[in-house]
Amino acid sequence: MRLKSYIFIIAPILFSSCSSILLPTEKPMVQIPSTLEIATDSINLVNLNWIDFFSDENLKELIQEGINNNLDVQNAVLNIDIAAANTQFINGLQSPDVTAGTSAGVYKFGDYTQEWAGNKTTEMLPGRIIPQHLPNYNVGFTSSWEVDIWGKIKTMSKAAQARFLSSFEAKKWLQTNLIYSIASNYYELVNIEKQIDIINQNIDVQKKTLEIIKTLKQFGRSTEFAVTQFESQILNASVESQELNQSIIERENELNLILSRYPKSITRNKLTFNDSIYEFFKSGLPFNSLENRPDVKRAENELIASRFDAQIAKKAFYPSFNITGGLGLNGFSPSLLFTIPSAAYNILGGLTAPVFNRNALKASFKTASASQIIALNNYQQTLINAFSEVYTQYRILQNLLEAYRLKKEEVSTLENSIENIELLFSTNRVDYIEVLLLQQNVLKAKLELQNLQNRQNQIALNLYKSLGGGQ
Repeated sequence: MRLKSYIFIIAPILFSSCSSILLPTEKPMVQIPSTLEIATDSINLVNLNWIDFFSDENLKELIQEGINNNLDVQNAVLNIDIAAANTQFINGLQSPDVTAGTSAGVYKFGDYTQEWAGNKTTEMLPGRIIPQHLPNYNVGFTSSWEVDIWGKIKTMSKAAQARFLSSFEAKKWLQTNLIYSIASNYYELVNIEKQIDIINQNIDVQKKTLEIIKTLKQFGRSTEFAVTQFESQILNASVESQELNQSIIERENELNLILSRYPKSITRNKLTFNDSIYEFFKSGLPFNSLENRPDVKRAENELIASRFDAQIAKKAFYPSFNITGGLGLNGFSPSLLFTIPSAAYNILGGLTAPVFNRNALKASFKTASASQIIALNNYQQTLINAFSEVYTQYRILQNLLEAYRLKKEEVSTLENSIENIELLFSTNRVDYIEVLLLQQNVLKAKLELQNLQNRQNQIALNLYKSLGGGQ
């Protein structure tokens, strides 16, 4: 009866502070605005392999090299291994801890002790008194086990598994950004090279015009000032071409750094720009697939882990049931150790609960609860950011496509005017200033057209990344 009384007294103390603790269990919900264009039949870029998205073989080789060699990606893989090992460790806590061992020693009884007073006249074997220096030999197994009656260790395992999945999604998101960075720099390299081609073509046209002006000068139909103006314009374009060559070196070095290699020339294809990249976005965008974007999935797994952390902090208030035991052979002589009478064992079960450190447990639970709400807010904000990125980039791409169409018409008109004005200039019907101005306008329009095409590719690439592509 006395034991039952103690139990009834202790039990309310053990569970009193747990009953008032509530776990936040809000399900993360972010509604897709009804005004967005959702493509129901478009390809899910989250599941689209980057090999199928890009067509340039040179670019594919660079991406594969980046995935293989980039040090940040390698670290992300190691973080996955660490998370997996942590999960394995926690799973191991659910099984009893069994160790094997052997020991040898000697015990000396004090002369004025109860043990020696009783043992010095006691026979341990017939005709053999227990000596004051008593040897002790032991061979066997010891075990300890916390019985997971409240599911605390199981909950810890679930939290570790969620963080393992989070580390895996972190690696995928890092790879997505790596592919974006490689492709973006590659497209920029092609863009710069095509700008150089445009400038050099314009220089060739200006040189032909300069020869005409020099010929007209010989017949008194032009002046040295006109010759100087065209020569100056050619020199200016040549300087601009050289500056772009320097930009290529800088961009190549930046790309080599991403690939974790020493500087070297980047092989590229000038025809890498094509319309196939836009086919993925013509029927709208799969906004409803953004929940599978790696950074969103990572935030979701962190939220799941934080919920388990809060449950673990709550269950810390509950008593723990531990079982310890041993089984082996124990004796005072090695010759007697491996005999049936030397068999020894022990087993002990105990229930323990925190009493004086409950304030620390309460503080730990409050921290876990607050961290859970932070994780929920981070998940919602990550998802909102994903929608915002995609929506903004999609609208920019639509506007750029229209701007590109108009600029292309402008370039075509100006190029047609070049042929006409050169004929008029050779017959002295227009001034050289008009020819010079038109050539400058053609160069400017072509460079702007090229930049618009590059921006289209960059925005399409941004969309690819924002939709979680790159796996």
